[in-house]
Formats: sequence, structure tokens, C-alpha cells
Amino acid sequence: MGKQLLLVEEFLLLAEGSIGEIEAMAEADVSRLEEISKTMLAQPGLRANDTSAVKATAQRLRIAVRALKYPVASEEEIYTEHFRSIYAAADNAEILLRRIEFGTNMRKWRTERGLKVRELATKADLDPGYASRLENFIAGPASVEVATRMARALGIALTELWEGYPPSLDTVAEATQGVSPEKAAIIAEVASLCEEFSNDQLRLLATALRAIGDLEKRERQKHEQRDLDPGLTWA
Repeated sequence: MGKQLLLVEEFLLLAEGSIGEIEAMAEADVSRLEEISKTMLAQPGLRANDTSAVKATAQRLRIAVRALKYPVASEEEIYTEHFRSIYAAADNAEILLRRIEFGTNMRKWRTERGLKVRELATKADLDPGYASRLENFIAGPASVEVATRMARALGIALTELWEGYPPSLDTVAEATQGVSPEKAAIIAEVASLCEEFSNDQLRLLATALRAIGDLEKRERQKHEQRDLDPGLTWA
């Protein structure tokens, strides 16, 4: 077992040992959890061809991420430095989980098509080194654009690679039905950009978008009211 795989195991043991008691984790363990989460992203230590170990690790990561992201805590507690570190560790673990799921599916379909990594990269117009890192969980999650090109090169649906990630893909598909190609492309681009955002950044973005929508709605109401009553003035 390699050094980096030992780090993934240490991360999982720390997270699993604290399920249900996240708020009571020792500060030293919380700091270690965040530190490990960063290192294992750079060097996950998992071998893509060791399917049983990869599958078991992914399953444990899903449980750990869920426990770390949704602890039993008060509103006051979740804004402390203690939980900031826990959420950061959970975000990193979720990124690794997305990489594992994408890389595993990529390897599965590549081998079924009888392609080498370099051949798939050429068909998808990707750098072979980057494609290799995607398959071995060192890079990613892949953007929607990259995943789409790879799916086309493999002759499969995009969802065969994403397996539900990012969660916004279904929403994007629904949101782009019946809209112009230009608007659909913009929606997909926004979804792609959001993949790299933290939960806090996504909440800020959602708040900003709602504010923009409310402002547009008020402006529209003003114009409609002016049309009905030209003598009316607005502050």
C-alpha cells in the first residue's frame, strides 16, 4: 500500500470515526482532516486498474462526504472555524469522489472500445497527458465541454461518463429545453464554471442571481405601470 493510499485511508478513518459527532472532533483531528484532503487530491494513490479497491474507496468516500457536509449542528456552530475546515475537507473529498467516478467510467468505456489512452485523447482532441490524469483521478472533475468531447469520441451518452455528476446536469438538460441554442450554450457554460466553486461561493452566486432576477422583475413592473399610467412617477 503506497504512502498516498495510506493518506486516503487515514482521511476515511478520521471521518468515519466521527460520524454523528462531527461537532465534537478534536481540533487537531479537524486540521489533519483538511490537510490530508488537500494532499490526496494532488496524489490520490489509487490505481485505476485496481477496480475493487477503487470501488470500495468510492463507497466510503460517499458516506464520509455526506456525514461531513451535513453534521448535526446549530446555525451558530456551522459558521465557526471548526466547521469551515470540516466543510473544506468535505469539498476536497467530494472532488476526489467525482474524479474517481469519472475516471472509472472513462476507463471502462475506453477498454470496451479497445482504445488506448492516447488514441482516445486524439479522437477527443485532448492532451494525452491530461486524459491519463483524468483516468487516474489526478485531474478533474472534467468540464462539461471535455466530458462531451470524450463521450462523442467513445460513442456514448454524456451521462455514461458523469454518472450523475455534476448534479446540475439534469437541471441543465431541463433548463435548456425549448430555449434558443445561444441561451442553452450560456446555461451550460455557467454550469461548467460552477463545478469549481465551493458551496459558499455557490450560495453567494445563487443570492446574486436571485437579486438580479428581482431587480429585472421590478424594472419590468415599472415599465408596465408607466404604460398603464404615463403620468405616474417612480422613485
